[in-house]
Amino acid sequence: MVFHSFSYFLVRQIYLLYKQNKKMKTEIKKETKQEMFKFLNSLRRSGVINMFGAGSYLRVQFNLSKRDARFILQDWMQSFDEIKDL
Repeated sequence: MVFHSFSYFLVRQIYLLYKQNKKMKTEIKKETKQEMFKFLNSLRRSGVINMFGAGSYLRVQFNLSKRDARFILQDWMQSFDEIKDL
């Protein structure tokens, strides 16, 4: 019985860590996110980098954590795909 409760505890902890990693560390205002999207659009138009590497530029420009920059970049890529499909 002890093993069963420990394995449940372990699975629960792994699930909570997984769920936590799917969220941004900091809350970003809509206006700030739009500014970041404009920055990413400008960066894309410039052709300076492959956009999969744009997270590091976001980190420097907006003082973001690596994780938050990934989330913003992912949101931008998804919104870009939605606009392109129209």
